[in-house]
Amino acid sequence: MSHTSSGLKKLMKRMRKLGFIIHKRNGKDIVSHPKANQSYYCHFGDKAIKPIIAWARKETGIDLK
Repeated sequence: MSHTSSGLKKLMKRMRKLGFIIHKRNGKDIVSHPKANQSYYCHFGDKAIKPIIAWARKETGIDLK
């Protein structure tokens, strides 16, 4: 059973409210947004929080903090 941190759960909830699309494919999570030029492939974990926030800021201009 996998556990996710409360910070990651809050980030995912905030992303969904802002229109980000999160789905799984071949064991990886894919994050996309209608304004983004490319999707972001990752495993959601504690170490992925900062890179996801940086990608969102770079691709869409949305600050997730």
